[in-house]
Order: sequence, then structure tokens, then C-alpha cells
Amino acid sequence: MYRDFFNLPLISKPLWEKLAGSKIKFDLAIASKIIEEVTPLALRELAHSVVIKGFRQGKAPRELLEQHLGKAAIESKILDLALRKSYADFVKQNQLAVIDHPEKTELKQKDPCVFEIIVSVMPELKIGDCQNLKISHQPVETKESEVEDYLNELRKTLAEFKEVQQPAQKGNRLEISLTATDEKNMPVAKLTTQNHPLILGETKILKTLETNLIGMLPKEKKSFQSKLDHLPQDSTLTNQVFNFEVTLNKVEEMILPEVSPEFIQKVTGQSFSLEQFQTEIKNLLLNQKKEQELRRREIELIDALLKITEGEIPLVLVEQELQEMQARLAHELEHQGMQLETYLTQQNLSWEALKRKWQPQAEREVKIGLIFEELLKKEPALPTETEIQAQIKLLSTGTHKKQPDFKKDSPAYLKLIRQMRLQKIVNTLLEK
Repeated sequence: MYRDFFNLPLISKPLWEKLAGSKIKFDLAIASKIIEEVTPLALRELAHSVVIKGFRQGKAPRELLEQHLGKAAIESKILDLALRKSYADFVKQNQLAVIDHPEKTELKQKDPCVFEIIVSVMPELKIGDCQNLKISHQPVETKESEVEDYLNELRKTLAEFKEVQQPAQKGNRLEISLTATDEKNMPVAKLTTQNHPLILGETKILKTLETNLIGMLPKEKKSFQSKLDHLPQDSTLTNQVFNFEVTLNKVEEMILPEVSPEFIQKVTGQSFSLEQFQTEIKNLLLNQKKEQELRRREIELIDALLKITEGEIPLVLVEQELQEMQARLAHELEHQGMQLETYLTQQNLSWEALKRKWQPQAEREVKIGLIFEELLKKEPALPTETEIQAQIKLLSTGTHKKQPDFKKDSPAYLKLIRQMRLQKIVNTLLEK
């Protein structure tokens, strides 16, 4: 039957139609040669899936399989394997950069047997002139006042505290108890705390709380209404109005240590003079600012590359990015003791609405990835083994985190090489 039914050449003519969203559509004919090739495999797989009395599993002849499973089931299995092989051959022979399973494999005609295939492929990006990109420079310097501020923060880490009976003022360490109710007068457990310490003037969660605490005396109580500015543990509470009652349990005066040789030894482990210590702080702050400036310039470079790049973004990659964004959000919420469904309900959002909100960011991330994939093709040079080992040593310096196994050709090793190649491309473009 199949010799008459599938009588076309091994593979159909390599023509396809380009569709929106970086997809292509083509007709794929199944040749009789492939049918003959996959039939034994199909029969073996089917024979292993059934138990027929008198035969060991996998050894039943085709006639009995047809009686047990039906002729249509066998033909369907053969056709499925033939389609898979024909598709794989077509992709390989035409060097198609497919990026997902076909979204459509529809039988278009039976005699001869032809399938219509729709699949997503890597887009043909056109990146403009990278060599003439102008990425701005911003001066990096450290002021003496910044060194002084950093030094004072270090002094606070070794500060002593003395309880006082006086009105609370900025810089005092306070111990408070706080209760909160929502607009329906229901208690809010996440905003309720007992004997909570804070430095007045340094809280970033509830500025109104600080305003009300200033001038309060120990053991004094006060009620107020306020909107929550920011709560990292639960973003769903942000911008809601709550009724608060605060009790000031204790006021302590902060006594900062003098910047003595003993202090310097304690915070650095080194015997620096004050001048040397200030120089070390200045260099530390300067290096931090240089790193920040590099990150800023990298973002500016990415924005410039996006502007000079043309090409369709594969919808399937955008969908994958959206799924990854959803997984990251679900993971973050899980650490807060909340399910994604609960979060969406509280935000009055559906998953589809959230996807629409995230769509521009997802498209941006995908396009950035595609641009750098294209740039990697033009920069085939690999880092030397000496450079790789130096980078591995740098990654393991000054950290207590367990490092990946950078054994040669391991996934971590290959990922590191890729990151080094990308960084080299970025550095080269920034130096233009």
C-alpha cells in the first residue's frame, strides 16, 4: 500500500514561505523510501507496547499486531516516524535554524502524502555599523565628603548605645512596638512587630513613621494613618493606607568610636595611618564608581545596538522569556510565603494582563540576546587557557560561595568561555 501511496522523491523541493513572527511555512512530502526505512522500527515499538499470548514482548508479527491494535494504529505509527525523519532530513539539508518544535504539522493531501509545516526559525538580523557607535563617558571621582560619610558608616558598625530619657531625635537607636490595621480595621500581621530596633532617620519603609517618632518620649504611644512606601518582603502592601499605633519602648543615644589606630586595626585588620586609611577608602569608592560607570556605559551600548538593529523577533522566544519571567516572580513570591495566584488576585491582574505588561521587556531581552548571538558569530576567537584560568581564579577570590565545577568542557566551563567572549565584544565596542 505504502509503495503506491508514498511515491515522491526523498525530500520535497526546499521552498518555504516566510510568515510574521520569524516563522516559515513549507510543504513536506513523505517518500516511500523513508516509509520502508521506518516501518521495522515502528513495528518493534508497537510490539513492545502490547502483550500477546504465545509471544515474548516485542516479538509478535505484524499480522497479530494488526489484529490486536488495528491496521489504522499501525499505519499511524509508521506515518508519525516517517514524518519525524523527513522533517529532520529537511531541516538538516536546508540548514534551517529552527528554534522550537513545529507549531503545525497538518496532513495537506494523502495521495501523494504531503504535510504542511509551520515552524519558528532564527531571524535574519541586520545590525548597523557598530564601529561608529558613540558611547558617552562621565567623569569618575571621589569627593572628600564621600570618604567622610563612608568613614562615619564604619564608625556606626562599632558604635555603643546608652539608654536616655529624652525625646527621640535623628541618629538615636529606638526600640518600638507597632500594630497596623487596614481600611476595614482588620489586623495586618506583616506590619505588626514587638520590640523592633531601628536607627531614626535611616528607615526606608515608612517615612511617616519616622516623622511621628521624632520628639516622642520613652513609653509614649501615638496613632497615625499612612501609606506604605516600600516593603521588600511583600510588594502587595505597597501604596495601601493603614492605621498604625506605635509605642516607643526605648531611646538610646549612639556613641561613635574615635578614629584611632585601634579602630583602624579592628575594621581593616591592617596597621594603617589615618591618611593611609582614608586613601584606602577613597580608592574603594573610586573603584565602585568606575564599576557603576562601566555598567551605565554597557546599558547605553545595548540601547544603541537595539536602535541600529532590524529584524523580526521570534514570537516563540518572547513567549519563552515571559515564562521565565513568570517563574522568577513565582520563586520570589514563594520566598515571601505567597503563591503567584494570590499575588495576581491581590493586584487585580490576570496572567494574560501581566504578560501584556511584561511584553515590551520580554521583547527587549530576546532582541538583546539575538544581537549578541549575531556578534559572537563575527568574533570566533576564543580566550586562551591562561585567560580562562585567570578568570576562574578571580571568580573564586574573596567569596565564600561554592563555585561551579570548571572542569574543562563542563557546562560551567563552556558558559564561562561564552561570557568572556561576550565581555570582550562589549569592551571592544566601548573602546571605539
